[in-house]
Amino acid sequence: MMNGVAFNTRIEDCQKKLVNEVAHDYWQQQILSLESQQILGLQASGFSIDSLTKGLLKVDSDTSLDLNIEDQDLDISQPLHNQFESLVQRKWDTFCAEWREKGSYLEEGLCSLASDCRSLGANDTKPFSPKPRINRYEAINIWIENLKIKIQDKNNTITPSYLAIRKQKLLGKYFHPLIAYEVSTRCSVEKLSLISPNLQKSIAELWESPAKGVWKHALHWCTQELTKRRKKHGVISFGGLIKALDPGEPVKEEVGSLRKDQPWIHDLRNRYRVTLIDEFQDTDPIQWRIFRHAFANSP
Repeated sequence: MMNGVAFNTRIEDCQKKLVNEVAHDYWQQQILSLESQQILGLQASGFSIDSLTKGLLKVDSDTSLDLNIEDQDLDISQPLHNQFESLVQRKWDTFCAEWREKGSYLEEGLCSLASDCRSLGANDTKPFSPKPRINRYEAINIWIENLKIKIQDKNNTITPSYLAIRKQKLLGKYFHPLIAYEVSTRCSVEKLSLISPNLQKSIAELWESPAKGVWKHALHWCTQELTKRRKKHGVISFGGLIKALDPGEPVKEEVGSLRKDQPWIHDLRNRYRVTLIDEFQDTDPIQWRIFRHAFANSP
């Protein structure tokens, strides 16, 4: 063993192949266990087998990334299908309660924002207008009522699918707080405060939290699975090898000092008198700690 890595461990010859395999297994075991309307909603948010594979490859290749995933909405250690619908339900209930109380106030506030921007000389305040031709507050009310008619169950509750939520573009393209921020920035409004903080937060969470929770769940599951499979097959990725050699962040007096748990550092110092780092801009923090610890104060 050296730094916790067995001597007979081989360097992985095809990282992309294993990452692709793990991503597809997650999709099959976790995503395909969801209802079809939930899957379509996730895809509408940009979560797909391709985006998961690319994202996982990027995370797995980043040797300096300390992936510590926590999520208040989903237990990332438990199967996704046991939790996803209840997550959507919680976000929906919160949104509906806030909308009933502050929905009209939010619409009026967005019209006032457009008016303020116009007074500053801005011509483009889209999608907001001081005097909109469409009452978007009423449009959301009608949408909610139609959902009640379509999916109300015997307990008098509504559980809309994530697809139904993502298809309501007024939530993501009009009432979402990011849109107000973008308009304010474009129109040079110096200070922007949320019009109705609780409602706007509930809209953002209804629109984004289900997808965000799945991303966290997926990255946790996939990174754990990558570690298990590499250990089983006796292979280590290049990034894993770099991490295994990480001497850690030293305190000031330890820079360049010899550490008992890093005997290979002494061998490096004895073997090389000069170290040339080519393409230094591509050196990540762990690689720099290795170089610094090995050579910074070395003769």
